[in-house]
Amino acid sequence: YVQRQGALEGWWRKSRRFSRLLVFLWLSSVALRGVAFALLHLEGFVWHDASGLVVFAFSSAAFTGLSYSILYMSCGATLTVDAYCMQCSRASDLTDCVYEWNLLQSLLRKVSRALETSFLILQTTALAMLLLCASDLVLHGGRSPLWLSATVVLTLGVLLTFFK
Repeated sequence: YVQRQGALEGWWRKSRRFSRLLVFLWLSSVALRGVAFALLHLEGFVWHDASGLVVFAFSSAAFTGLSYSILYMSCGATLTVDAYCMQCSRASDLTDCVYEWNLLQSLLRKVSRALETSFLILQTTALAMLLLCASDLVLHGGRSPLWLSATVVLTLGVLLTFFK
């Protein structure tokens, strides 16, 4: 349906922009965490603590990947509705528009059902990440501002991408 409406090229361009932004946020947060790790362990390298850095990199990559998949599908749905509106504004026969709307409505319903759980997981994970940062700040006095800023940069960056 998206290809038939001619919205595929716009979907591809927009999703590439989202992917670049999310990869930049992920790389920035991992780099911040790496710098904080290096500053905290100037006296010596501890493998146990290094595993925390690796776990952060993988878990934040999963968080970023889930964010991208939601943005990708939402972008496609938005562009499809926009293409439908443009097509119907130029159409002379409204019966075709009603048929197309029924197709589009069923497509949107399927996409919404698929994204519902993913969106809940993403928002819960973002909240948990920010609460863990706050608890680390309270309990440990914030070992390093860079250590906490890595999570804050990633989480708030993704949330701002969604709600801009």
